[in-house]
Amino acid sequence: MGVEDGGGAEPGDAPPAGAAGGGSRVLVGEVRTGLLAHSRALTEPEATAVVALRPGFQVRVSARPVPHTVSPDLTLGVHCPVPSASGARRDGLGTVLSRASVTGGRLVQASTHARIILGGPRSVGRRRPWAHHLAHPGGIEVGGRLSADDLADGFLLAETGDGPGTTLDLGAVCGRLLDQVQESPILDQKPPFRARRTRFRFVLLPCGPPSAGEPVCHSGSADTDTTSDRSPAPGHVCRVGFVVAGETVRTLRIHGSGLDLVSVVGLCEDLALHDWLLTTVQHVVAGSRVRAGGGGRLPSQLKPVIDHLLHVWMPAARIGEELLPVWTGLEQRPGFSRQWESLVAWIRDQLALSLLAGLGDGAR
Repeated sequence: MGVEDGGGAEPGDAPPAGAAGGGSRVLVGEVRTGLLAHSRALTEPEATAVVALRPGFQVRVSARPVPHTVSPDLTLGVHCPVPSASGARRDGLGTVLSRASVTGGRLVQASTHARIILGGPRSVGRRRPWAHHLAHPGGIEVGGRLSADDLADGFLLAETGDGPGTTLDLGAVCGRLLDQVQESPILDQKPPFRARRTRFRFVLLPCGPPSAGEPVCHSGSADTDTTSDRSPAPGHVCRVGFVVAGETVRTLRIHGSGLDLVSVVGLCEDLALHDWLLTTVQHVVAGSRVRAGGGGRLPSQLKPVIDHLLHVWMPAARIGEELLPVWTGLEQRPGFSRQWESLVAWIRDQLALSLLAGLGDGAR
């Protein structure tokens, strides 16, 4: 993937899906989520310094419901083939947008996204100058014919390696940005426990009937259908498909109309964060089951989870109303909050047993 540093861009530069400009548009993106390499939660000034990746540009900070800091958007020029499930080789030229964030002083994310424009000027052989692409950050124009479904399937099902690829690789951009944040001199490189990073890929497509290759309800995926016979209104989510593609890989396919791209990226970052929380706590709980004869003592692995993660769970707290159907679908199947509440209840039971065991020891 050929790249060229294009500086930064403000998040409001991306227009809504389907905005004027010629050609159909498909939003593609990836989010990497992990545990910050620090022994304690960062304060707001520390978190701000860690994600101040572009001098002179303001870091966005919010204190409620959970402390959240977001870096300025960074622009990266790309010139490479775009993914395709059919194997068609179609060249893309433009820029992608990346940003990093810290949530609760503990969790770190890097996300990269782009609007891929199909059937635009490049499809008829006209190549715009780089100045045009830098003035319209986050857009990639594709030369030649390529369907939106072919592009989406190719992107969601692409190999997940971190090495240099032959097609557009947003995950590699995310990985480098996440490494950059984790190597900040502010961090002491002593996380309270080890946790794997997760990869969350997403696409936003126009509303329409399901394609032949589109995931439907089955074990390991969630799908919610809000389609109707009438024309979709602006800001309308038609259909959502969520798939657990591996131990650390998830994919999300959204069909919608008139959705703000910045809001969709924020939604996917929120989903990726809560999926990481659920996956990580599940892994810790699975490895800390109390053995027979354990005396009711709290497993040592659970203490950092209680101290650093349980209070961060706050699903859909920063999501606009037009995107709430996405969360609603995931709450129905596979039931994010139900799984989380079950884990938290088990941890609290272990804590109660540990306290009772301590009281019994004291009485004896």
